[in-house]
This record gives sequence, C-alpha cells and structure tokens, in this order.
Amino acid sequence: MAGEAVTAATNIQYVGDPFVDAGVAVLEYRLDKACSDFSESDLVVQKEKLKDEYGRRCWRGYLTVHFPNSGWCNATMGEAAKATFLEEVLGGYGLEPVRPRRACAYCGRPAQVLADRSYVPLLTSKTNMVAGPGGAPGLPVCGYWVYAIQFYPLATLKVDGRPLFWWASDPRWTWLLNRQFLESVQKVVAASSEQFGNLNWPATQLMRCASRVVEEWKDAEVSNRPPLCDLIGCHVTNYGPKPTYDELRIPRGPLCQDQ
Repeated sequence: MAGEAVTAATNIQYVGDPFVDAGVAVLEYRLDKACSDFSESDLVVQKEKLKDEYGRRCWRGYLTVHFPNSGWCNATMGEAAKATFLEEVLGGYGLEPVRPRRACAYCGRPAQVLADRSYVPLLTSKTNMVAGPGGAPGLPVCGYWVYAIQFYPLATLKVDGRPLFWWASDPRWTWLLNRQFLESVQKVVAASSEQFGNLNWPATQLMRCASRVVEEWKDAEVSNRPPLCDLIGCHVTNYGPKPTYDELRIPRGPLCQDQ
C-alpha cells in the first residue's frame, strides 16, 4: 500500500506564490486532505467539477478579470481552441515538456506550458509578449501550478471590481483565511444568477475575515495553533490596460494582543 500511495501522489504543494498557494488551499478544502496526499484521480475529479462550476453564467464575466481572453470566458473562441486551452490548464501536468526545454518558474522542474495572462494572472498577453526565455514568449511553468491557479478564483471576493484573496508565509494561515473567503464566495454564487456580486471596502472585508480566523485560532488547542505571522490580502486584476496588484498587510503585532 505504501508503494501505491507514493505512485498516486502528485507534485502539488505550496510554493510561496499567492495565486498558486490560494489555489492549493482551495483544493485542500474541496478534497478534505493535505496536498501531499492528493492523487491523480483527485485532480481528474476536481477538473470536471471546476468545468461545471465555471460554466455558470455568473462566473463567466468575473473570470475575465482573472484570466482575460481565456477559454473560460472568451465567447469568440472556437470549440477546438477551448478544448486545447482546458487541456493545457487542467491537464498540462500530463503533457510533454516544452521544446526547447525550460525550467518551471515555480519549482525548477521541466516546464510543460508557456503561460500568458489567460493562464496565469498578471502576465502580459500573447500579442504583447515580444520576447521570452529562449526567444519564445511565455512564462515556462509545469502543469501542476497552472492547474492549481485555476482554482484560486473560488476563494476570491469581488471587491470594487477586483478579486480579493489571502496569502501568508505560513501555508496553514493561507488555508485558514482562504477557507473563510471560499465559504463567503459560495454564498455569493448561491445568490447570483447573471453577475458575480460586487462588494466594497477591501480593508473591511479583510479585517472581518481575519478577526473570525484569529478568534478560532485563540479557541484552538495550543498544539494546533500555527505561529502568528503577517497576513496579506491581495487585491488584484488582470483586466484593463495593465495589471493592478495591491497588498493590504495585517501585521502580526496587532494579532498578538491579549496573547
């Protein structure tokens, strides 16, 4: 059995990138297991569930601010092109390495995808990428990270028209915080039909969430508490003439009060 578990395991893990890590946290929540225990069959199941979720009308417009002109939201893209896109973003970990071979920007393994902003947020588009490693445009990444990134929107609130989500240097805090936002997003989607609900006051949304999570942390057994660290809210968009990225940081100092 131990040999089978090793064979079934994937390479998905936290890497220190907000988009990847938020996606990994979402997957851990949905699969109810640590990323170290993910199997290839887990990824296949979540792949099909994600396609169903993003097929809902309220997601299509919102995904434009995450992955512009992608197969998720581009109404003019043909069925063949959409199928190729979905294979690369949700099954790229099974593809052959790109030629010439490149190292993945996240983990150093052989890259399987050359990504633009329709695959990974905050990159430039294919038409604006005039140069890249080896003379070809695109960010070289392995398929596991492209896969994980597709799930991060599920834990983003739409605030002032931009996605808002969490990241922390300790993956346990990233999971705790994004779990709260993921549950909030599920409520927004349940109440939405045509458009994804838009909220205001990003700092307020973050403080409300952080307060709930810290209270849970205080009530937990000391042995189960991750060490306090700075908590970072990422308020981003890929939409428009240029990417926008703002960090709203909650220092660990105020969180330590009464401890």
